[in-house]
Amino acid sequence: AAPRRAAGDDGERAAAEPEEDLPPWARNEGKGGAAQQEQGGLPELPYGVYLLVSCWFLIAGTGTVFEYAYKEPLFGVLPADSFLYAPASGVLFLGALLGAGKSWFTATRLANAENERDGYGQ
Repeated sequence: AAPRRAAGDDGERAAAEPEEDLPPWARNEGKGGAAQQEQGGLPELPYGVYLLVSCWFLIAGTGTVFEYAYKEPLFGVLPADSFLYAPASGVLFLGALLGAGKSWFTATRLANAENERDGYGQ
């Protein structure tokens, strides 16, 4: 026989509590993923991942500047005396800056949204 549950068990009490009695971080749990899946998008990654990607882009951009300054071959393939060396370096540097900026702003937007959801932004 299955064990009997008391009338004041946690599962029944949690289902009966109105949303206002829940802490701010528990009010929106379970709502974000389903709404985003209905829109056809992928679930968003934690903001820390976007910060890590931003750092990676900035390191790549810094490496591109040093390769250009010291006339090192790009990726060991494109020599410094090639006419494509400066444009390729510029494209890589600009791509690194744009990628870092986009991922940084995405990270700050997600972190701010998480703080507001948890009740700290009020």
